[in-house]
Amino acid sequence: MNKHIHCELVGSDSMIVNAKSRLFDLPGVQDLSLVDNVLHISYDVPKTNASVILAILEACRVEITHNRWQRIRLWIRRYQDSIIEQEANNEIGWDSFVREIYVSRYRHRRHGRRDDRPRHWRQYASQKK
Repeated sequence: MNKHIHCELVGSDSMIVNAKSRLFDLPGVQDLSLVDNVLHISYDVPKTNASVILAILEACRVEITHNRWQRIRLWIRRYQDSIIEQEANNEIGWDSFVREIYVSRYRHRRHGRRDDRPRHWRQYASQKK
């Protein structure tokens, strides 16, 4: 699942170039461009997330200039990425959830009853044959 981040960076040119090279070496980063101190990053969520990318920028002492709306969008992006990453790294898997639901429903049935149709429908079907 590909996601994109656009950040306007503030810092010296050497710090920005250092951050760009560290981000380019990060697994999961597919496209990276820096135009007029605006960084455009495309990344694959199961391999990396927005928190890692922003942590690298902070480690390189590069500041991101955003207004309140852009900060909220970045916070939501971090949250979405963490949820997607948790779902992708789920050890149990979807099949086991389906199996648990089936077993739970099967346990609540009365013994010997395998037909969910109402009683009068079962009687009608047995008389018709």
